[in-house]
Amino acid sequence: MLPDHDPTRVLTADFEWTLNSPPEALWRYVSNTDRFNQAAGIPPVTYEMTVDEQGRSHKFGQFRMAGMTMRWEEHPFEWVEGHRFSVLREFPAGPFVWFLSRVELVARVEGGTLLKHHVTIEPRGIAGRMIVKRHH
Repeated sequence: MLPDHDPTRVLTADFEWTLNSPPEALWRYVSNTDRFNQAAGIPPVTYEMTVDEQGRSHKFGQFRMAGMTMRWEEHPFEWVEGHRFSVLREFPAGPFVWFLSRVELVARVEGGTLLKHHVTIEPRGIAGRMIVKRHH
């Protein structure tokens, strides 16, 4: 479920790659978000777990880059081992309001895998829009 938002402000991107390896061989690489972050040039992420007054757990992540700290609350909401995962990150400040990433590995009849990556993001202000457009 997405946070409340104005659909006209949301940007989406879909990426697909055809790979020779089967999904089982790719899952450990695709599901390792530290590897993805490293490939994207993002420094290591640190996580903190807290429990609120109602006993609900909250997971917060952050990294520091270019003199700026990016901090978010992470809401992993889907994990189908070997096939698909999705995560929602909400940012209290910075260039993004929230970010949704969904990765799926689809076995191809002729062999190999179709890797799909869907990104939905609500940028905060012009800086966020510029970052998204630059990496789109």
